[in-house]
Amino acid sequence: MPRPRKGVCSMTRPDRATILFRKASQDELVLERLLADADVDDDTLGFHAQQAAEKLLKALLCARGVDYPRTHSLGVLVELLGTAGEALPGIVGDLNRLTPFGTTFRYDEDFSGGIVQPCGVADDDPSAAGVR
Repeated sequence: MPRPRKGVCSMTRPDRATILFRKASQDELVLERLLADADVDDDTLGFHAQQAAEKLLKALLCARGVDYPRTHSLGVLVELLGTAGEALPGIVGDLNRLTPFGTTFRYDEDFSGGIVQPCGVADDDPSAAGVR
C-alpha cells in the first residue's frame, strides 16, 4: 500500500477534529492541575494554555472543512475562522497574546518574566494576580 505524500494526512477531517479536541482537552487538564502548583512557571502555564487554544481552533477549522497552515499563531487561526464565517466570541481576539508561549517563550532561555510581562502588566500591578 503506498504511503501518503509528505504533508498529506490520511485521516478524515472528522477523525482529525476529534483527535485535536481530545488533545486540547488533555492540555486543559494539565493546565488546570498545574495552576494549583505555585512552583510551576508562568511560561509553562502559558505554553499549555496556548497549546489547548491552538488545538481547539484547529479542530474547529478541521470540523468546518477549512484548511489551515502549519502555524502556532492563534491570530492566524482566528482570522481563518472569521474568513470561513465562523462567529466567535469577542474574547477570542485576545488569544493571540498566548502565541509567544507556544514559540518564543517556550524555547528562549533568556525569558525570565512571567505571563504578565508579554501582556503589558507590571509584576507589581495588583491586576497581575488575576492573570494567573
